[in-house]
Amino acid sequence: LVETAYPWTLAWNDNTNNIVGTSSQLHPGYPATVAGQKNFLYDILNIVRNIPNNKGAGVFYWAPDWIAAPQWGSPWENLALFDFSGEVLNSIDAFDSTLSGLSEIPNSPYSFHLDQNYPNPFNPDTRIRYELPQSSQVILKIYNILGQEVRKLVDRFQIAGAYSVVWDGKNEAGQQLSSGAYIYTLQSGNERRWRKMLLLK
Repeated sequence: LVETAYPWTLAWNDNTNNIVGTSSQLHPGYPATVAGQKNFLYDILNIVRNIPNNKGAGVFYWAPDWIAAPQWGSPWENLALFDFSGEVLNSIDAFDSTLSGLSEIPNSPYSFHLDQNYPNPFNPDTRIRYELPQSSQVILKIYNILGQEVRKLVDRFQIAGAYSVVWDGKNEAGQQLSSGAYIYTLQSGNERRWRKMLLLK
């Protein structure tokens, strides 16, 4: 018995992808794309098919049908069992009801907040803390005083909560930056905050 999946869904042409984006990759041989998902499942099917002594008799496969909703929808999942000749062995309705929409939990203990880095001034590294009141794609970048991006510290989906990240004073190439003022920005959805910090050597 093998249960496996790869995190990519095209969501039936409604322009809504999974919260797992193309930057996420579980295995170097399978990129987080539609083609990567297909190749991943194809290889799993062959592995199960080639189990000695016919121990891999069938394949268990599932895929969700997504329900359109103003905010977050919920999937209705149909589970099916197939043998290697393609015959359906069984079918299971995993959920017999769905939600039309799911709002964020009210009265979140968190707010959209970007703390001043600590220590500040700093050398060689500093910690940046921030809060998210709801789940979203989050981008945290560092800019020099000329407005040029020097480092991207965070670019991923995160759930509501408190986070912290350490910046080592280096750029994307791993080179130590010179002393001076830098600006760090936090973006979550349509919200954005920024603060200044000082690197001293």
